[in-house]
Amino acid sequence: MMSDHDEETKDELVQTKRELWQVRAEADELRLKLSNLERIDRGKSSELLEELTKGKRAADELQREVKRVKTENTLLVQANFGLCRQHAEAKAELCRQHAEAKAEMAAEMAQQAKTFESRLRHNRFCRFVDLSSVMSDLSLGSSPSP
Repeated sequence: MMSDHDEETKDELVQTKRELWQVRAEADELRLKLSNLERIDRGKSSELLEELTKGKRAADELQREVKRVKTENTLLVQANFGLCRQHAEAKAELCRQHAEAKAEMAAEMAQQAKTFESRLRHNRFCRFVDLSSVMSDLSLGSSPSP
């Protein structure tokens, strides 16, 4: 026949096994959540990086276009200098306005590229914080409390 002490020990063992099973289940669930967060993070990071790259390419292209237009405008002004001075000035003003508009567009695209880069850094930081929280939960869940 089992003594009261043996019965208590057996009950404690059963309870400890249940708690261990529950902690393991929670740890498995947290690992799954971590895996999903990491997968989402990789996907979002790739998307944002692609957007940033496109924005930078577009800004670079606009800057090249602005340089080309400015050079073209200078040549046009020089070539048309022999025409009526008033006509040449009007044309130069239109060309200058065109070049300014292109320059503004290039500056705006460059700003958008910076914004995308900032969003990318922010999202990575937020995901790092989320992942750190999950990792903290995993480390807390894996060691039994006294």
